[in-house]
Amino acid sequence: MKRTFTKICCACLFGFVITAFTGCDSPINPAGGINEMITGNVYSEEDSTPVKGIKVTSNYGYTLTDENGYFEILSYYLVDKTSDSSISVPKEDHVLTFTDIDGDANGKFKETAVNVTPRSKKAITVQIEKDL
Repeated sequence: MKRTFTKICCACLFGFVITAFTGCDSPINPAGGINEMITGNVYSEEDSTPVKGIKVTSNYGYTLTDENGYFEILSYYLVDKTSDSSISVPKEDHVLTFTDIDGDANGKFKETAVNVTPRSKKAITVQIEKDL
């Protein structure tokens, strides 16, 4: 009886450890998609200077560009499993929206939307047009 109980406890502990470590490496989110960090810089189309205070919105939330125009934002995309279920194929591109929310503080800029290919793993550069 004692051995059976010990075996059951060891099996449960082993299952918990395997599940926990698999979960740490898995980028799959509860919505059935894959999380991805997107980074980049926003520049003025007119003179190529970095633009601070631009709101960058993804399907996961938003962030603001810093004084160098830099941003990092989490996004996700839904996937289709291939027939062998070992490869996830993105259903759509990420769409990031860039909105000037600080008024005239850093100049006025037009809202811009950019499609980002999932799993590209490279920083993006966005040039936004001044709103005259």
